Amino acid sequence: MEIEVAEVNGTPMVLGREGGELVVVGGIEGGAKGVTGIRVIRNPEKPGHLARRPQGLSQNG
Repeated sequence: MEIEVAEVNGTPMVLGREGGELVVVGGIEGGAKGVTGIRVIRNPEKPGHLARRPQGLSQNG
């Protein structure tokens, strides 16, 4: 699996690709007390808009 970091909706996220195809998006949310949440999207229909963008580009740029 190839891993890259990209900005998604203003938040740094990890994108995982297999054979160039996006298969997972994940990130960690934090606050004053440490980690407050972990988000992982593996449903191929959910991160579809990310799969269509060139690798390494953020959604905001």
